[in-house]
Amino acid sequence: MPKRGLTVVGCVLFVAPCSAGTASTIKPRPSRTTVRAADAEPAAATESGDHEVVAATGCGVERWPVKTGTDADRYKVKTGTTVEPTIGYLRSRPKPASYPNNNRIVPVELTRYNVSSATLTQYKIEADGDIHLVVKDTAGRSMIAEAPNPSCVGGTSPLKTKITTVRTTFQNARHPTTSWKYVHRAVRLDGIGFLDELHGQTGVGPNGIEFHPLLGIAIP
Repeated sequence: MPKRGLTVVGCVLFVAPCSAGTASTIKPRPSRTTVRAADAEPAAATESGDHEVVAATGCGVERWPVKTGTDADRYKVKTGTTVEPTIGYLRSRPKPASYPNNNRIVPVELTRYNVSSATLTQYKIEADGDIHLVVKDTAGRSMIAEAPNPSCVGGTSPLKTKITTVRTTFQNARHPTTSWKYVHRAVRLDGIGFLDELHGQTGVGPNGIEFHPLLGIAIP
């Protein structure tokens, strides 16, 4: 059952409500190896063997509007309520057949989720500027949460203020770098659902489920 949105839990503020609605038609997406912006190129392989596609600014390219809330469907995201699933449930959602660059996949990418029981196991800053977090449940099942670099978030994003708060607070508390840091800390996560194409990401679920962007994280 949907829950009321949170205000402040632990060390990070949660995002304020936006308007709700339905998503646009999903359009096919080119394969990962052919996705490029005019000034984009693949970054060097990460420690997981993945290659991020980044612009000359160092910001991400692939589905970047959806990841940062500047897409055509951004005001349709139901941020006024929060659904409280388990990591196991999120990992069981269907894997999409296509990945539109400027529209959201229904219903996951229109939903704000809160996972109240998880363990943060590792994190690092990726080539596209995101802080990449791996979280697991008690059965060891993992998923990803991402905190974008605010300088890579367009001014039309209704989430930019909260993205900035989350990013700044996590940086000050955990001091991420471009190398993996390993921890074992209980966390509570709040974020917008996102389904990424599978490309060898560290901690990825079988369907590519993520919180992207991360709207809040509480570390007791």
